[in-house]
Amino acid sequence: MHRNDAVVTVDTTGQKQKVTAFFDGSKPWQGDLYRAQDDYFAHVIQRRKAYAMEMIRALPGIPPGRVLDVGCGSGVYLEELLAMGFEAYGMDISEEMLAVTRSRLSAAVEAGRLHLAQGDVEHIPFETGTFDLVTCVGVFGYLLRDEAALAEILRVLKPGGYLLLNLTNMYSLSD
Repeated sequence: MHRNDAVVTVDTTGQKQKVTAFFDGSKPWQGDLYRAQDDYFAHVIQRRKAYAMEMIRALPGIPPGRVLDVGCGSGVYLEELLAMGFEAYGMDISEEMLAVTRSRLSAAVEAGRLHLAQGDVEHIPFETGTFDLVTCVGVFGYLLRDEAALAEILRVLKPGGYLLLNLTNMYSLSD
């Protein structure tokens, strides 16, 4: 971190490389956590997903529409969003996670209902005002700073669109 006239800059390159390497090599995050029955952390992750989907189902006026899942990982959220009727877009920093998603959801990719892109939350590779809904679950905990990521998410969100953003509290009493 460098301080220069009250402007703080943070070099995030090393952090992004660490996150990419972690998820490229993580078999549990490539889908197993969402199927495990007797693991506490898996239970927390599964509960978080169920709660997120419940909130999306309660939104007025959507689906249908376009949804972007930032940090889509193995595509478990995208799978449900597609089932709800969305045209779905997934973005992840890890090419390995995108490969898992491509494989798991190949029919939706081939049908043109699912579009995948490699990128990071600070540089989202989509046009301004594209999405009716942006989901970003479990991503912000890996960032060193939040400002650029939030600005990018808001940039790609349509005016009046919805953002589902998860900020994990590991000490939550609800888990």
